[in-house]
Amino acid sequence: MIKHRRLMRGLATACNAGSLMAAGALLLALYLAVTNPLFDRPLGMLRASLLLLMSVCAALRAGLAPTDESNAGSYMNPGWSGVAFVVATGLAGFAFTLWISSSAGGYLVAATILIATAVVAARLWPFAAEDADEANLAGMAGIPAD
Repeated sequence: MIKHRRLMRGLATACNAGSLMAAGALLLALYLAVTNPLFDRPLGMLRASLLLLMSVCAALRAGLAPTDESNAGSYMNPGWSGVAFVVATGLAGFAFTLWISSSAGGYLVAATILIATAVVAARLWPFAAEDADEANLAGMAGIPAD
């Protein structure tokens, strides 16, 4: 049993290293494609392969070494994870839209995404409070608490 656990931990460490190396190579390939358009076509398949490798390694790492349930909640309050998800996805959408924009209309869409992200994150903020319980949430929704 101890050897099995040690093997799983070693494989998880190898998958973590593989994921980080693939991410570094992917960032280098993206940098080369952005700075020199001649590299865009030849590196297209390599970028897709690196992204797949990075995703597979990250998924394997998560399956091989799951977090201990006793400290799983110590990283982030579940209420804040929703706000963090909205902010991360909104900023990613904003950055991608800004990156591919070439006209004023594209910049307007990027600004709209950023504003919508701020509005949704602000709307979710009260639900991320430490003392959010059912009565508190019911009161926020306009339902009288029992």
